[in-house]
Amino acid sequence: MRRKMIVFGLALLFAASVSAQKNLVQGSGTGTLYLNHTVAAKEGLYSIGRMYNIAPKDLAAFNGMQATQGLSIGQTIKIPLASNFSQDINAASKPGAVPVYYTVKEKEGMYRVSLNHNKVTYDALKKWNGLPGETLTVGQPLIIGYITGAGDGMAAANNNAPVKTEPVTTNPVKEEVVVKTEEKKETAPPVVKEESKPVVKEETKPVVKTQPVYTPKGSSYFQRAYEDEIRSGRTVKTTTLSGAIFKSTSGWQDGKFYILMNSAQPGTLVKITNIGSNKTIYAKVLGEVPDLRQNSGLSFRLSNAAAAELGVKEDSKFNVEISQ
Repeated sequence: MRRKMIVFGLALLFAASVSAQKNLVQGSGTGTLYLNHTVAAKEGLYSIGRMYNIAPKDLAAFNGMQATQGLSIGQTIKIPLASNFSQDINAASKPGAVPVYYTVKEKEGMYRVSLNHNKVTYDALKKWNGLPGETLTVGQPLIIGYITGAGDGMAAANNNAPVKTEPVTTNPVKEEVVVKTEEKKETAPPVVKEESKPVVKEETKPVVKTQPVYTPKGSSYFQRAYEDEIRSGRTVKTTTLSGAIFKSTSGWQDGKFYILMNSAQPGTLVKITNIGSNKTIYAKVLGEVPDLRQNSGLSFRLSNAAAAELGVKEDSKFNVEISQ
């Protein structure tokens, strides 16, 4: 069967029951991730649902249709990425796993792609796409997750509780995405009768989660690469900019600092100096500052590990000198 996705296409195979496919490309939505499927001859909600591992009634509800409604050849059906979709880092090894692609747009970096796709982790994106770092290029096809249980009938969908979806209307309702994992049943070993002994209960101690404690490093992971670029003749412009902090797990142990800023391309290495403390770090640009109300007036957002190295308090607006 042939599939046509609205955005771009790459070749892949679904399962033994599907002869030929085009690449699954995530469509632009309103908070809910989905795929566009073009109806082929002899296809209905049942066969399409079986292919994408989603119940026909949920597929009909997402498209504002009746479950018994017929389809026309060439008609576009939206396939919600919900319980049939996994963004776990090991999703590629799950049964019936088929990659779902997103095409990188202009000025998009790893941060923006992650934010717009259920905050999928950087580590998962790197592993699935074989990326050595965080730099992306315009037009790059990027795996953002996997359809699971694809192709082999409705058994997988029927064995799971259906995911409730609302029809897409002019006032879309955000769909709750539920990822289910199959529990393995283990056979209990034979019971051996022994002389009863008094049971001694051990007191369990509560687990206390702590925030990472930052140890100043005096430099950063990207310093040598930045200095090599300067020695090779790269021109540098230094400006004073006002910004704030964003939270990240990177940099606390390895000194890999990151920054979001509007005046540099993703992947650019920059030198940042805190005017107040005169401390300096080196960071890589992930992308632009998101166009949100809380970012009004900000020229950059710096990872909290980088801010800690500079001696900047969290949740405070501050000025730095940035050489780029």
